[in-house]
Amino acid sequence: MHAGASAALSEAERCVIGSDTICNITLADEGVMPIHCVLYWQDGRLKCDAIQGAVRNGPERAGPGESLRVRTGVPLQCGVTQVLVESLDAACVGEADPLTGADSLAGGRRRFSVPLFSGATSIDVSRKFRLFALGAFLALGLSGVAVAIANWSDDAQTDPHLLGDVQAWLRTVSPPGSELRAIYDREARRFAIAGYVPTDYQGELLKRSLRESTYFPRADFISAEGMIGSFVRLVQMEKLMCVAEYAGNGHLKCSNPVATQEHATRMRMLARQVPGVTEVDLQLAPAVPPTPAPAIAAVPAVSTAAATPESSVVPRWDGPQLKGKLSVWILKKDRFVLDWRGIKYRRGDVIDGMTVDKITVDEVDLSRDGNLYSVIVASQ
Repeated sequence: MHAGASAALSEAERCVIGSDTICNITLADEGVMPIHCVLYWQDGRLKCDAIQGAVRNGPERAGPGESLRVRTGVPLQCGVTQVLVESLDAACVGEADPLTGADSLAGGRRRFSVPLFSGATSIDVSRKFRLFALGAFLALGLSGVAVAIANWSDDAQTDPHLLGDVQAWLRTVSPPGSELRAIYDREARRFAIAGYVPTDYQGELLKRSLRESTYFPRADFISAEGMIGSFVRLVQMEKLMCVAEYAGNGHLKCSNPVATQEHATRMRMLARQVPGVTEVDLQLAPAVPPTPAPAIAAVPAVSTAAATPESSVVPRWDGPQLKGKLSVWILKKDRFVLDWRGIKYRRGDVIDGMTVDKITVDEVDLSRDGNLYSVIVASQ
């Protein structure tokens, strides 16, 4: 269709937009895919399903396989082309010429829409490259477009009775090891492919097959590889450990034992945050028995009775006598001996007639008259 053309869309119809000649509106502009998108009414609202190309309506964007609600008066972007959706009334639709059958001009643009009933919607196509679009339209010809539209049956490709055909087609494109099934979304009035594929690469190949299919199914499946990667990253963020494996039907399994029941509970909570995970199998590590305390040898009892002259004789000390207790004071670069009065003595000083020879943490060596005496002290 050329720049300024329009088409009417009632609640009982669907309008396919793309660069292929089978579309209701054919756009030969840059960025427009063969089957770009589909417009249709649902619950009194106009919706758009992006099939092979992305669409934008104001701030909202939908990629292939996604949908958005189309707001009246806001251009719908398809490639470089903008499709303006507006209400269709008598003021904006020209009357047909009874002799030639040609539409009158409305607002300087030729109209090709015919209102089916009050409340229909007009799709006004305006593009950046008007001359190029006009040449494409003249090359196709009105007769060719009419035959293409007559042969196109979009409703037949989304008929729920074709679910068996979609399942048979799915078996021909399913990757090895996948778990896929075809379903029909009655609310969206389209087919969808749900389940799991083993790897991200196989998922991308399958999405390409869905875009090329005449059934236009939505991609609702999940990659097991991506699911495992998301779960492992969440576990590592919690500083936990799980060597995850895919066990089928959305189940994940940690091949390594989990240390505690608390860790297992936390991992199950993290699994709920990953789309597609239905269950995670965890195995607790065996409990380690407590290490027994080392046996303590019995120490023979020592009698505390007063020793008699017959059983024990305490020898008399005839050596030098200290007048009080000693202690050691150790600093970072020096150490001292403190007597009972708090006076400090270094090595070589004389305490009560004895010379300080050596100062250690808990012992002081004193000498006198060639004899060496060791005194056990407390450090400070």
